[in-house]
Amino acid sequence: KIWATTCQTQKTVRRPIVFMFMLSRSPVRRPGTLSQAPHTDAYVGNDTPMRDRMLRFSFDGFYISFDMATLYGMTSIRKQPPDSPHRATAKEDSVRFRQLSESPEFAEFAHVLKQLTGLSMALNTPDVEATCIGVPGDTGNPVCRLIRSTADGARRCEACDRRQHALAGGKGEPRLYVCHAGFYDIAVPIMIQGEHVATISSGQVLPKQPSDTGFAQLHHRLRWLDISESRLRHAYDKAPWMPRKRLAHVSRLLEIFARHLCD
Repeated sequence: KIWATTCQTQKTVRRPIVFMFMLSRSPVRRPGTLSQAPHTDAYVGNDTPMRDRMLRFSFDGFYISFDMATLYGMTSIRKQPPDSPHRATAKEDSVRFRQLSESPEFAEFAHVLKQLTGLSMALNTPDVEATCIGVPGDTGNPVCRLIRSTADGARRCEACDRRQHALAGGKGEPRLYVCHAGFYDIAVPIMIQGEHVATISSGQVLPKQPSDTGFAQLHHRLRWLDISESRLRHAYDKAPWMPRKRLAHVSRLLEIFARHLCD
């Protein structure tokens, strides 16, 4: 029989500790001696057989194997061939995203970023089906809020996010891009052992300070939007702006944070 239990450390996202005890029949040996009795290989989320990392002791006709393995997001032991890399299940993906989004580091960093730059920050699943806002109650860019208040606008925003986040995850590097509405956006993938597990998003800023010329360009770009010009202008005048060069530094800062978050 196999008993396995997980001990979650302070940083539970990447390396929970698994203590495993294996108890089974073996030839009677002197208590306390190492046993080399045959046993079945088990794999625990990497390519190293458990037998290569075990101490086996024999006591009164039983041998006891002890293993302390550093796993990647695993809470169960499963049979897996050594040449087949582990693929996270939908349930494991959901658990990892919840751990990331509920971590105090994420909330604290989002708050500091908002205070320093005025930028909003969110954490998204790779498919952008779920989003966690960094600062509770943060409504973000007022123009983006207007766009997403319509069905067509929400569809366009989600399609743009999904495409750009997938590109960022595929390359494993941040993307600083112009969204469909003309705002600068940032997508920073969170990668764990080469797997895209979440995306940090930020930005939604104008490249220049609001102006009559800038509004005319925005109004033309959003001519499909069923929102009055006065409401759009009011939101535009309150929209955040930041030069692209400075925004690139923010993107780099978010990349560093993303690496720290999954350590």
